[in-house]
Amino acid sequence: MRRPFALLAFFSCVAAAADAPIRDVTSQAVTIPGMSTPAFYRGYIYWAGHEPLTVYAPDGQPLYVPRPNGTAEAFAADTDGSFAVAWSSDTGGGVNVHDPSGALVRSIPTGRYRPTHLTFAEDHSLWALGWQTAAVNSYMPDRSDYMTVRKFLRNGQPAGAFLPRSLFPKGLEPGGESWQRSNCITASHTAIGLWVTSGGGNTEWVELDLDGNLTGRWRLAKFSYDSRVAFTSDGHAFIQHANVDATTHEVTYTLLMLDRSSSSWRLVSSSPAGYLVGADGDDLIFADTATGPIHLRWYQHP
Repeated sequence: MRRPFALLAFFSCVAAAADAPIRDVTSQAVTIPGMSTPAFYRGYIYWAGHEPLTVYAPDGQPLYVPRPNGTAEAFAADTDGSFAVAWSSDTGGGVNVHDPSGALVRSIPTGRYRPTHLTFAEDHSLWALGWQTAAVNSYMPDRSDYMTVRKFLRNGQPAGAFLPRSLFPKGLEPGGESWQRSNCITASHTAIGLWVTSGGGNTEWVELDLDGNLTGRWRLAKFSYDSRVAFTSDGHAFIQHANVDATTHEVTYTLLMLDRSSSSWRLVSSSPAGYLVGADGDDLIFADTATGPIHLRWYQHP
């Protein structure tokens, strides 16, 4: 395990790699006052948790997504244009996999395990983070131990279950956070990154290798207010969190990058404007916070 990260006063600065965006898209996705916050996945924008599931592709155009077997919980897209939708119902959960046209390729039932976040790895395997319901009550979490992460092969066959619930404090389920918290599970070339709940209001950044072995954990209690994470394909983990001035109440954002050698989060200087919504390959994606059309910008990471 990694030792706890140092105080921010000891963080060293990392210079931003580029000032200008390498891609700039104004999506047809629109936010309005009082509307729920969307989730983001590698440039896709989506609203889940209600019907119908609404998804916009990285080029800003709406994506046709058939209605799943229950309430949509998460969305993920593969590099070949196929995509997956996690769903839950009163009787169980599952994942539907679709080809690029939206046609259903297969449905993967997961029973009492409710997948709440999805990601595709480079080998086209599908990874899920979620929680398990009690055998006698489908609305309550299982009090017996269970694996929070599941892996499925491209043909839909289960390929492993990892990260026991018992590794985390009692309280909220590690994988029970709603779709509105983006990037709770992300794949790099060599690892799976997880942003999980740790007991109550705290979270952790957790990493597994591609065999499901736990390789590192970093508590994020210092970054509890309005935080977002991103995990690039080359394995760099970032967190952005808000700072509120006690006098003026002005909100500013700080971007930090994980230094695994020192188990600390290093400040990134001159980070792009806007809020961090995730990564797409080796690039970081930032968005404007204003209402109206959602504007996305891709930047090379530091």
